[in-house]
Amino acid sequence: MSIRQSASSRQRVRNAIRHQPGTGIPAGELTMDRRFMVALLSWKGVRNIEKMDDMQMLIECSRLLGHDLVCLQSDSVESDGPDSSTRLRNISRAAGEGLFVFWVVDGAFQRTLHRHDFMALMKAIARRPDDVAGEMERASAAVTLLIEQGLNHGAHGIIIADDIAYQQSTYISPAFGQRYLLPLWRKQVMTAKAHDLPVFFHSDGNLNGFLSIIVDAGFDGLQCIEPAAGMDIFTISRTYGTRLCLMGNIDPSLLCDPDNSVVGEKGCQKLDRTITDLITAVGGSGGLIVGSCSGLHAAMSPERVYHMYARVSQSKRA
Repeated sequence: MSIRQSASSRQRVRNAIRHQPGTGIPAGELTMDRRFMVALLSWKGVRNIEKMDDMQMLIECSRLLGHDLVCLQSDSVESDGPDSSTRLRNISRAAGEGLFVFWVVDGAFQRTLHRHDFMALMKAIARRPDDVAGEMERASAAVTLLIEQGLNHGAHGIIIADDIAYQQSTYISPAFGQRYLLPLWRKQVMTAKAHDLPVFFHSDGNLNGFLSIIVDAGFDGLQCIEPAAGMDIFTISRTYGTRLCLMGNIDPSLLCDPDNSVVGEKGCQKLDRTITDLITAVGGSGGLIVGSCSGLHAAMSPERVYHMYARVSQSKRA
């Protein structure tokens, strides 16, 4: 199967976002670690890997795994990473391969958190929430600017990445979110939707207390849905499945056993059951994009990951 079939891949993602079944379950990842990509390409016998830049490597891995989408980071997380003009040009490179392109923008909370010691910020939120809210509002202007840059360069969708949670709960209360974050998220969502771009929300951790706020903000989808943090995709689908497209969810532990031992075989069987249950229960009515909840990283087995996406690809041909 070639991911160069642009109409089918992009339309498959759009249908999932609109909860329109019938074209198969789309697939894709929020991130792919370079070391994982090298391992996957080497395992598949791809030549001249050392001559590939990161974007070419991402496209090749997406093609091998049958992905329908890629997620491109609007900010470089590395000091020697690509500059903004290169990242923006990568949108057209990915789109030219027929992929649906999500432009990933760090949210106002995450940007504010990056500027402060974590505990100092938590104390400031508790003692001087209005001051923190003012800083987040200023950070939100940068979020809006990056959204506009992405849509002007041809992105098909936006992901706002605001890591507000850990495995047990959220760093901030729903009351704080309702008062201070919700208005910012609504403005950010409206910026994209004014140009008919869908907008997803991303955060690791346990978001159960924030799901209604995320829905009220107007997000079209939720990315991550970490099962180890108590995020039950089946419950979320029953409650919000008509309003949120759900992306991710596969536990990374199911992708990390590289050997062919009995334990490894049992792990593959569990992975198969997980994929089957997910597609059957959530994907049948649309509104599902399959991927890991963590992104693909160096500890994962290329064989396991490839196996997972081969199972997903079967649904596209069904």
